[in-house]
Amino acid sequence: GDSGQLNQWDQGFSPCWPSAMTISASWDVDLMARWSVELAREFGVPNRGQLGPGINLARYAWNGRLGEYMAGEDPFFGARMIEAMVRAYRTVDRPAIQVVKHFIPNTIETGRAEMTEVVDERTLFEVYYPPFAAAVDAGVSAVMCSYNAVNCTTGMCKAGAAYACANDDVLNKHLKQVMGFKGIVMSD
Repeated sequence: GDSGQLNQWDQGFSPCWPSAMTISASWDVDLMARWSVELAREFGVPNRGQLGPGINLARYAWNGRLGEYMAGEDPFFGARMIEAMVRAYRTVDRPAIQVVKHFIPNTIETGRAEMTEVVDERTLFEVYYPPFAAAVDAGVSAVMCSYNAVNCTTGMCKAGAAYACANDDVLNKHLKQVMGFKGIVMSD
């Protein structure tokens, strides 16, 4: 119930939303769109934003953030769900900023600031990027980069190991040039 405690962040609602992974588990893009519109209405006042959705793939069961990620284990499935979510979110009047995260890859929570994800370019584009590319195509406002370092080893990658938020290969070459992202990138 209402505690009577209000501040600048409280719009007078206290819904208990199901997690993104719960909605994704329905395999129902229409339900995802409906859920997203309701979230957009909840967050949708000027100068507000949603630090989500989390759209990384579930590659390792011990990743402590899987409950907030909605893509599951399948890049195609994740891309369809995130596309439905972002498009629906943007249909409300004056939608808040929506930030997809964590770009890229963010596979393990423990020690993430000290680890380097070594991955080839084909795996990035075929496995990790499809949900992010779908979000970009659907018009997402912002992308949050991950804590870990990334070493993309093939293709147009030349930067070597660098933290995701400062990695020329994944941010400039892949996200901005190949995927065509025009929004803002923010750090976690």
